[in-house]
Amino acid sequence: MLQRLAEIVPKGRVLIGDTFWERQPTDIAQEIHGDDIPMLIDLVAMCRETGWEILNLTTADQREWDNFESSHRAGLRQWIIENPNSPKAQEIRERLDEREREYIMNYRGLLGFAYLVLGR
Repeated sequence: MLQRLAEIVPKGRVLIGDTFWERQPTDIAQEIHGDDIPMLIDLVAMCRETGWEILNLTTADQREWDNFESSHRAGLRQWIIENPNSPKAQEIRERLDEREREYIMNYRGLLGFAYLVLGR
């Protein structure tokens, strides 16, 4: 992605956002998210190796992550409240509960999100 971005923006600034592991992921977290997520230091190294200068680096805090994850489920949770007798309500509730459980048990505080302003 970073090399392709360099071709599109040969000179100037870009803002990217990407996930990273805060620390070594558990097997379960890696199974959920795959093998392509780097540690933050490796993400920084990838930026530099493709010719980018890092002008600014910030990461999402836990509150931002919790809001992001909760917002994912909020619309369907509201739908369940409004449609409790729907034949799909229980199935959707179970799916949302499982996603919430995965987040809390397996990658909350482990998966991070970085915002990087890059320049060339």
